[in-house]
Amino acid sequence: MIWVRRFFAVILAVILLAVLVGAVVLRTAKRATDPEFIKAELVKVGATLDAIRKDSHDGQISMLAHEKDLARWKAEAERVAERRADLERERTELEAALAETSRELEDTLLARGLTRCVE
Repeated sequence: MIWVRRFFAVILAVILLAVLVGAVVLRTAKRATDPEFIKAELVKVGATLDAIRKDSHDGQISMLAHEKDLARWKAEAERVAERRADLERERTELEAALAETSRELEDTLLARGLTRCVE
């Protein structure tokens, strides 16, 4: 007997659920044909699209600014690399000139008979 009660309870629950689902479907169908509801939904969709467009535009502007910054930093890095190469060349030239001056000083001191430790 208990299984019969449970069976009828399940059947009753299924019928109630079907009635509730039917009511929701009927309400949704009525709302979908209501002009005021449709207008309100169109306003919501329009506002959402405007927000998406604005966010997209803001994102594009941000990306453009970052691309400009990157190009400027790349150009600055190239200038710094060129300046470093120039300074390295000047350093090499100065070291060569210093070595030549040291040799000339050593030669001059030897020619005069003086000895001196030159580093």
